[in-house]
Amino acid sequence: MFEDVTENLRVEASKFIEQSCKLAELLPPDKKILFRLKFQYGYSNSEIAKLLGLHNGHVSRKIRKIADEINNMRKGIFPLSEKQKRRQTKKRKAEYDRTRHRQKVLQGHS
Repeated sequence: MFEDVTENLRVEASKFIEQSCKLAELLPPDKKILFRLKFQYGYSNSEIAKLLGLHNGHVSRKIRKIADEINNMRKGIFPLSEKQKRRQTKKRKAEYDRTRHRQKVLQGHS
């Protein structure tokens, strides 16, 4: 029984890694390199930092963000493009401006 559970976990982990590697192909080249060094080739953060001439903390943060991005992709939550971010910011600003205008109108009529 213990062997069955262990084998099931091994299979699930293998599927998870395979899916993560496929999703990593969608990453920009700089992130893809970090992903491969860390998760495919097994380099430590400090080894990656030395190899790329970066600070260890910087590599750790980038790796964490890449892992989060891969997990979000797995869940179907894709990061916004810069154009989408700008559009979203404009919508928020327009909504804020409309709200402020309504408040001013209401204050003037009170």
